[in-house]
Amino acid sequence: MYVMMSHARFEEEAEAEAARLRPFNKLPSLDTASILLVEYEEHFQQSLAEALVEMANITLNVRLSKNLPLPALNDESRPRIDLVVIIINLTSELSFHSAEASLKYLDPGYFLGKVCFMVTNARNVSVPTERLDAVRKLAASLHSPLLFAECMFFQKPLCGTVLPSRHQMV
Repeated sequence: MYVMMSHARFEEEAEAEAARLRPFNKLPSLDTASILLVEYEEHFQQSLAEALVEMANITLNVRLSKNLPLPALNDESRPRIDLVVIIINLTSELSFHSAEASLKYLDPGYFLGKVCFMVTNARNVSVPTERLDAVRKLAASLHSPLLFAECMFFQKPLCGTVLPSRHQMV
């Protein structure tokens, strides 16, 4: 029984290794940056993507994902990811656990300045302080920046809008 569990764990780790996102396995695109926004609940990433593209002075490709690993289906056409932003909604415990689970699919090379954490709803009084502390400890343990953001709801609805070609789902 121990051998079977050990073998199953080995297969799981090998699968995770094969699906791991690596920062230097592709050549960079000329005059272009690619950012991957990872958010389980997808409340904030759409408006953040639009704001980033609008404010950028360079060609910026923003890719959106609910979690990692990324699907292998379009791996060949996917550009090299220069920055991974993991967005955590502090009002949702599931959001935090999804972010933690996604980390195992990032190559350690990403933690040399190519990953940051962004939390939303930190001002919400219903957020347990333990959850914010856990996110701070997670970011500190990976030597990654922790950013705070607030969701702002615009007068025009963001749902159902057509995205520019620079926004692509992965």
